[in-house]
Amino acid sequence: MNADRAEASGTYLACYYLRSSIGGYLIGFVFHYL
Repeated sequence: MNADRAEASGTYLACYYLRSSIGGYLIGFVFHYL
């Protein structure tokens, strides 16, 4: 149970970081070319 929770938490953090990273990159790209 504990290991499953840790794995789920790690996956959530990884997805959150990736999404925010891509979002920041796209926002920077858009503002750079406006």
